[in-house]
Amino acid sequence: MIFPNKYIKLNNTLLGIAALTLSLLIEPMNMNLLWGKISNKRKDLTFDQFVLALDLLFVLGLIHFSENRIEKLILIKEKEQNDKKKVSVIIDFINYCEIRKLNKKDALIPYILEICEVLKNDTA
Repeated sequence: MIFPNKYIKLNNTLLGIAALTLSLLIEPMNMNLLWGKISNKRKDLTFDQFVLALDLLFVLGLIHFSENRIEKLILIKEKEQNDKKKVSVIIDFINYCEIRKLNKKDALIPYILEICEVLKNDTA
């Protein structure tokens, strides 16, 4: 299940696992190290769930794989430059929560939806 509902809690969905993954991906690291950190935090997760969460983050454009390392790529905020052109500015999830004065659990879904909107507009 990707999204939570009244029967499935957020932390048991791919969205919740993806949020945990993003929170632990402070610096670029290889998959084994990241899996070790996640499996220490959540003993109930399977490697398959972890890989599906990585797939979700990659499809949403939140992470990047290069040289056997996973790197966090997060864009959201638009900023006007001198010529009044709007450009995307990199902002991470923690700053997003602070700007919006939301806790991480409440901010995750709006954050991902906003990223999807930015990506949709960039490809259109």
